[in-house]
Amino acid sequence: MTILDDIVAHKKQTVEQLYKQSSIAYFKEDIEKNDFKYYCFESAIKKQGLSLIAEVKKASPSKGVIRADFQPLSLAKQFYDNGASALSVLTDVKYFQGANAYLSDIKKQVPLATLRKDFIIDEIQVYESKAIGADAILLILSILTPEQAQHLLTVAKSLGLAALIEVHSEDDIQLLMQLSGCQLIGVNNRNLNTFEVNLNNAPRFKQRINEAFPDALFIAESGYSKIDELEDLKRQEINGVLIGEGLALNEACIRYFKHES
Repeated sequence: MTILDDIVAHKKQTVEQLYKQSSIAYFKEDIEKNDFKYYCFESAIKKQGLSLIAEVKKASPSKGVIRADFQPLSLAKQFYDNGASALSVLTDVKYFQGANAYLSDIKKQVPLATLRKDFIIDEIQVYESKAIGADAILLILSILTPEQAQHLLTVAKSLGLAALIEVHSEDDIQLLMQLSGCQLIGVNNRNLNTFEVNLNNAPRFKQRINEAFPDALFIAESGYSKIDELEDLKRQEINGVLIGEGLALNEACIRYFKHES
């Protein structure tokens, strides 16, 4: 089994526990009574030039701990102060040392649209995402059937959540072409089975995606840590870039977006 297989198997167990401990009805009530200020994720990205989705992440299966002194709220504020257009917050506990509370705490104090970065495989997780304050969710096509992805996308839209549809291979592109209503599409340069990174993935898939979904916003994900790489994305007219480890490796990337803004 690959790491991705392990993650999905564990996530199925997590979903089972979620249904045992809670319910969709519970999350609907929570959504009604919470006081989060929600933002339009698409509007945050849809601006002239390259937008930064800065990732609040402590660890990953491939790199281990990325930020030993991990202070999610402080980090999110730093990203905001330096020109990030939106945030991505890891909530997976076992493999990324994330937490739902990180997203909720950030949402209460940092005025940015926020993506819940997790492995969403069931609709109860979509309701949970809205309840904890997310403005958008990630849907990874390689772990979903087209039917599952379309259903989760529909549920997200019914809740006012944006959905970032993520592809990372030719097989994913074929699945993507079977979907409708995709407004945010991301290409992950990281192979989710081997965790190797190929920065050619995003530009390689961009034209085909734009032809099929001309109105969708295009996001390049993973592997970026240098200013010249960001300049390349701007020249390719890519709408946004999601950076996690690269902001830890090269803080000049953060200042780059402050300058751009």
